[in-house]
Amino acid sequence: MNTAILLATYNGQQFLAEQIDSLLGQTVSDFTIYIHDDGSTDGTAELLEKLAKKHAGRIVLVDGKPCGSAKENFWYLLSKVEADTYFFCDQDDVWLPKKVEKSLQKLQSLHGACRCVFTDMRVVDGDLHEIDGSFLHYNGRDPYEQRYPRILIDNPAAGTAMCFDRALRDLALSVRFDLSDVEMHDGFLLAMASLCGTTAYIDEPLVLYRQHGANDMGAARAETVLQRIQRNLSDLITGRFVANKKEFLSLSRNAARELSRLPAAASRDKKILKTYANLEKLPKWKRIRFMKKYGFDRARHTWWMYLLS
Repeated sequence: MNTAILLATYNGQQFLAEQIDSLLGQTVSDFTIYIHDDGSTDGTAELLEKLAKKHAGRIVLVDGKPCGSAKENFWYLLSKVEADTYFFCDQDDVWLPKKVEKSLQKLQSLHGACRCVFTDMRVVDGDLHEIDGSFLHYNGRDPYEQRYPRILIDNPAAGTAMCFDRALRDLALSVRFDLSDVEMHDGFLLAMASLCGTTAYIDEPLVLYRQHGANDMGAARAETVLQRIQRNLSDLITGRFVANKKEFLSLSRNAARELSRLPAAASRDKKILKTYANLEKLPKWKRIRFMKKYGFDRARHTWWMYLLS
């Protein structure tokens, strides 16, 4: 089985070598690391050239113009790399030694096509000191709730925690999606698997998920309950709270509109997605009833969604 680890880089010189060392230190070695750099200016490109020469055959640099974002970069890698199984990989984390082995075992235990599995992660600071033993606990996500409406609202899987098959990759590339309507690649791909295939969770943290202030999309900020209350009060007073929540809901509806274009999705699911994408056309009480009926909710704090929908 041909396995590809897709690593998108941009100004990642500080942590990149440590991450690649963790990949090369996996308990299985039958995979290739494919890397596309997004126009780094900090020495990342030079480091990648050095590492690719040192590990010729294990590390392959993928040519191409800068994409402009991590999401676009990962999508570009998907389009350029042919494999049976895929992993996404962030440049600044550390994979624990059995990450690849256990992910492949879980994936192979599933039946059918468009399979995707994901793991938990340990949240750590820039020096790898633990902040929380579980990313999912830290962010308040339920990994066992894998319906696509929940994923669109409360995605439990970070890209670097995911492993998926060729069929899901091919499905993702079968439609010319407008990625500007997609917040991030990970939740969008997991929602596809939920719609058209099979998803599963590995209840074990297999990644050290580094929080260092420069992550494109990271775990919820580390703050005390009092600090969170003070921040929310400030956001309420300035109007940021409502604006941010409405923008979040708008992004989820845009993603639903894109997912409804999947030919492989069931007609009933397409109808649900299209209705959610155009939810603002319904009266308030019908919006709330629709969201409750079809499970467009969160593991916690769903009330604000209903009020602002």
